[in-house]
Amino acid sequence: MTLKFKVTKELKGFTLDMDWELGNELGVIFGPSGSGKSITLKMIAGLMTPDSGEISLGERTLFSEHNSRIVPPFHRNVGYVFQNLALFPHLNVEKNISFGLGHLSNKKEKDELIDSYLERFHIEDIRFKKITEVSGGQQQRVAIARALVRSPDVLLLDEPFSSLDEFLRSEMQEFMLELKDKLNIPIVLVTHDKSEAQRLASKIIFYDRGRLA
Repeated sequence: MTLKFKVTKELKGFTLDMDWELGNELGVIFGPSGSGKSITLKMIAGLMTPDSGEISLGERTLFSEHNSRIVPPFHRNVGYVFQNLALFPHLNVEKNISFGLGHLSNKKEKDELIDSYLERFHIEDIRFKKITEVSGGQQQRVAIARALVRSPDVLLLDEPFSSLDEFLRSEMQEFMLELKDKLNIPIVLVTHDKSEAQRLASKIIFYDRGRLA
């Protein structure tokens, strides 16, 4: 599947003007703060609308100025891990992951999916712990598992490891390298850390004040 992103968007102080595409690989959007990286993810997810251009995922057009087509966020099948993770502190690990399966009514199918992701992400032992009781690295795994449990067509990660210490960041980077070989979808990861970009990326997309550098 190919993600194509060709848009313009007037922003405060500069214009985002991008034209790139990404196949079933891990693309890192790299660049300084305020260059339009996180805004790009929001437009792919449908949380922000471009001024012009087109966004497509495989054969599906998510946004097009030519036919006034705008697919709403809940119909885009996008997995999104926010910078602050947006996990529910009052819920345990299992229930945070199962929140992404609200569309499934079959309890057996839902339980089997949750079991498989707990095992796949090596977090079976914290299944019934609240999010506030687990480590930062474990929280990252829960957030990514919740994003993937719906079998999205694309995975978006907005500086997911920026709040981790050096040891945990290295551990999660290694985890992402393993994960990208198993997922057959485009993965877009935003970072302003050059070494992280070089370590993780199949393709680096370098942003500089809204332009491809």
